[in-house]
Amino acid sequence: MVNRDQIQNGILKYVDEELVKNNAGIGRWIIPVVLPYKIGEYLSMLDTNKDALIKMGYMHDDGMVEIERIYNDFRTVADKYGNVVVALPLIGSITFSRQDIDNLYMHIIS
Repeated sequence: MVNRDQIQNGILKYVDEELVKNNAGIGRWIIPVVLPYKIGEYLSMLDTNKDALIKMGYMHDDGMVEIERIYNDFRTVADKYGNVVVALPLIGSITFSRQDIDNLYMHIIS
């Protein structure tokens, strides 16, 4: 299990090491400027959806997150359905694969 700070720090490390360093365009500058302001909004979804996440077995009443369960579920879906492409304003399209799930997970638990 992990807490909100571990998730936030893992996401920030993943973005820096995987997205920023591998982006040759303007995203290399935009991502590190914008993400620290947006990360709180993204993590607030944990609070907004806490009841549903608890029912799904992804979160506990104390706010701790079952990251291993989430990781395994997303790996299964990625294996079944393949990569996803996300279009980000000012940055362009980014393709996420199962390897990204593995990398993000390792950043969160480290």
